[in-house]
Amino acid sequence: VGSVSNKKASDRQTAEEFKARLEGITLTVKKKAGEDGRLFGSVTHKDVVEAVKASCGVEIDKKLVRLEEAIKVTGEHTVVIHLQPDVNAEVRIEVVKEEA
Repeated sequence: VGSVSNKKASDRQTAEEFKARLEGITLTVKKKAGEDGRLFGSVTHKDVVEAVKASCGVEIDKKLVRLEEAIKVTGEHTVVIHLQPDVNAEVRIEVVKEEA
């Protein structure tokens, strides 16, 4: 029984370390947008997963990404990534216009 709780503690510590790493950076997502900054489409869970992988070298499941509402404009946004039952990282995402 002790090894199970140690594993949970280890998993939580790993999640807390990853949370600190994620919250210390700003992820950049490039999307096609009009002159007014409105995106042609929106930032998806997959875009966030790819940005995390590109920035941190870590693959996360797209089910862990919590988008409260679709991101449809350029600028800075906050997205929650659910790492453990009681560990959520608030990640800053800078959405920039993709150059043609």
